[in-house]
Amino acid sequence: MQRLGMQDFKRLRDIERTKFGHITKQNDVKIQVGARGAKFGPDWIAIDLFDKSTIIDHNWDIMDLPLDDGTVDCIVCNAVLEHVPYPDLAVFEMHRVLKPGGNIWVEVPFLQSEHGHPFDFQRWTREGIRILMQDFTEISSGISAGAQRWFSAFAQTAYAHARAKAPDVLIKRGEVSLERLTEKWTKPIVYDSVYFWGEKNLVIDDCKKAWMLRLKAKYKNREVLTPDSADAAFPPAA
Repeated sequence: MQRLGMQDFKRLRDIERTKFGHITKQNDVKIQVGARGAKFGPDWIAIDLFDKSTIIDHNWDIMDLPLDDGTVDCIVCNAVLEHVPYPDLAVFEMHRVLKPGGNIWVEVPFLQSEHGHPFDFQRWTREGIRILMQDFTEISSGISAGAQRWFSAFAQTAYAHARAKAPDVLIKRGEVSLERLTEKWTKPIVYDSVYFWGEKNLVIDDCKKAWMLRLKAKYKNREVLTPDSADAAFPPAA
């Protein structure tokens, strides 16, 4: 059987994301968690706890969504969960507000440099994202960006810290070399990020639900580390 290269994984992700877009196009209540300067469209509700720009509709906390159970048709959450101190609670909240049969699309990093906006807490492998999202029925999951993107971002970050511009020819050569190398791998081990597309038709068991509700209460009462207290608990390195 022919092995998949990193560009093949990206193409597969793009195909799946297009399918997700077609399925959810006619949904009434669509939430985009973290717009990053680009809202999907006027029919989407863009939420972000820290972003105060005009494209954000609500500064809601993904770990404490002010929505009733089963009121949302679909959710897209890209490049957000790494900035959340309790991602399991965030996923629980998204599961709670989704309607039965609702769709969710999540993308998270695996190999990316630390990028606090304003904080950065964790990373996931292909297997890790499936564990995190296990309360949803999996439709598709896999690599969303390969080693080339990781190398390009790493090179640009390294040169930026040296106050220099990364030579385009160096980045291109590195990307080509990585593509040739990864084509020989039987299993991808170096990649930039992963995705998960799931559907809500599973019920969270009572034990886990009780634990998540307890964590949510402690979070709301500031009995655990919260984004607004993280700087005090973990002051920036000198």
